[in-house]
Amino acid sequence: MSKIKLTKGELKSQRDALKQYQRYLPTLQLKKQQLQVEILKHLALLEEKEHYEDLKRKAAEAWAGLLTESGVDIRQWISPKNIVT
Repeated sequence: MSKIKLTKGELKSQRDALKQYQRYLPTLQLKKQQLQVEILKHLALLEEKEHYEDLKRKAAEAWAGLLTESGVDIRQWISPKNIVT
């Protein structure tokens, strides 16, 4: 911490600085609180989105095995009814 001069001019400047801090500190604290609330809100939203993504991924993984299975040949059951040229 810097050393404060013991003069009337320095006393006045310190009092002015104190008034300024007392004036703006509540506003800054309110802004800080609002930012913290927004951060918490967005963290909760992010957690919800990640949970939703996990559910979708697990649902897709359950069906992914069917897409990779190559042992079944479905061409024998599929034939066109008519061909339009």
